[in-house]
Amino acid sequence: YLEKMGKDVEKISKEKFPKLHDYFNQLKNEFDHQLSKLDASNFWEILPVILGIDSKLVLLNSSIEDIQLFDFSEEEVIQNIENDYQRINQEMCGYKLGIKPHDSLIFDIK
Repeated sequence: YLEKMGKDVEKISKEKFPKLHDYFNQLKNEFDHQLSKLDASNFWEILPVILGIDSKLVLLNSSIEDIQLFDFSEEEVIQNIENDYQRINQEMCGYKLGIKPHDSLIFDIK
């Protein structure tokens, strides 16, 4: 999973976007850390955290074009990701932000 995400995010050059590159590495390390803690006794506690990291990685990947198209700063991109990641699955499933989605694991993001 991280190898695939890493290939998608390779477009973030360390020289051109150092903060986004560091942010990706931070997310990758947190993902690995959460997976290393995962066992049967804490699965339901850690799964929402893993889903949250996944949402951040998805947003990071899609934000690469935003930087180039709209001249966003790296700080703005990271702030937007941190503000939006808990709602991305809701939006992708067609729910409006003011409407509570059905109970589902994909909406329980931390």
